[in-house]
Amino acid sequence: VIDKYGADALRWFLSNGSAPGQDVRFSYEKMDASWNFINKIWNISRYILMNNEGLTLDQAKLNVGKVVSGQAGNVTD
Repeated sequence: VIDKYGADALRWFLSNGSAPGQDVRFSYEKMDASWNFINKIWNISRYILMNNEGLTLDQAKLNVGKVVSGQAGNVTD
């Protein structure tokens, strides 16, 4: 499972899959969904790092705020 989906997706699946104290039923469909979610988080973090190289912390925070508020086209302004 780790070779196919990665450790982070497996961790997300196990931590998000059931209530505390209950057994987790393994499902490839839910594992696929976990992998897709973790992949989106990875892509978002890479996008932020890629578009904030060489900026000060305040400038980077301003750019991230613009992306979050839906003004992604204005990040380079």
